[in-house]
Amino acid sequence: MSVTSELAKASSKTSLWLAEHFDLSKPLAILLQQTALFPPAIKPAPKYPYPYPWATVGHAVELRMDQAMGLNYADTPAPYGIGGATRELGVHDALDVLWREMRQERNTSRSNAWVLFYAGVFEGFFYGGVPVKWEKQHYKAWQHLATSPEWMKFRSDSHRRGAPTPMVRDHPCILDLAELFPLNERVVDDIIAVTDATLSSRSWAEVMAQKGDLNARPLFSGGKWINGADGDFIIKHRLYDVKTTIDPARLLPSGLAQLLCYVALDSKNRYQIDEMALYFPRQHGATAIISLEEVLKRSTFRTPAEMRRSIRTLLEPPFSPEIAARQEALRLRKERLLRPSVG
Repeated sequence: MSVTSELAKASSKTSLWLAEHFDLSKPLAILLQQTALFPPAIKPAPKYPYPYPWATVGHAVELRMDQAMGLNYADTPAPYGIGGATRELGVHDALDVLWREMRQERNTSRSNAWVLFYAGVFEGFFYGGVPVKWEKQHYKAWQHLATSPEWMKFRSDSHRRGAPTPMVRDHPCILDLAELFPLNERVVDDIIAVTDATLSSRSWAEVMAQKGDLNARPLFSGGKWINGADGDFIIKHRLYDVKTTIDPARLLPSGLAQLLCYVALDSKNRYQIDEMALYFPRQHGATAIISLEEVLKRSTFRTPAEMRRSIRTLLEPPFSPEIAARQEALRLRKERLLRPSVG
């Protein structure tokens, strides 16, 4: 998520690096041609009675896709431990409880959408997907809830082996959260419409047919230089980023820049990415794809390795024994905190 924050600032090192080394006009024209063939967007209700950020509905849709891929947040490491291991522990425990709730067969699609929305609220607050104005308005109230004894017990119980999991929707902590963020039925309708259209699409069937080659929520090692970088999913050597938007053309420049940064920050070439794709749930899973080779043709780099070396030279801080010791201490603390309680 921090790649998005970096790119939002025109003066950031990452933004200046992109502007200096890449001419994205031709790749963007190729992507724009593809979006012109997309089906009409699934549009939400004209007005929500509360100022929900689009990102929260987007998070809900992405979380439902994660669920369909079989991803469990309890098994997914929080990115890099930055921002405090305790805070990350809180979001992962909460998402894990929500996950278990979603997996219960007795849930209806509306109940599932309800849980997805609040999972989106969690992820948005902790991983940077909520607009700043909305975050400032609610953050103190959220902080008070998240540090309350009831919430701490809720988190602890979720990790205790064999502990019964109550219906999350009726849990007092979740009811408190719902009071902070009232959920209107039109938002539920929107989440259901978009997730149903996505998961029944031909493109999603193709993704699931290649599940053996799937990497969900990949972490890019160079992300530690800019406070974290994690993608949505990779199939074989194609990196996907999910954009729940009505207007795909508007998001092409930022979406392509984001994908390109992820590829560059794969500093050890772990995923061997050679294609980048923007996946649009509101357009029934329509996908715009560009090859890395095509993008590099209009750059100052001859090879992907040269590109990765360049961004590493720019962003990697000089070695410091003090920083290394602090990072190791944080890693050990995070490992201890994320270990499930026993007994």
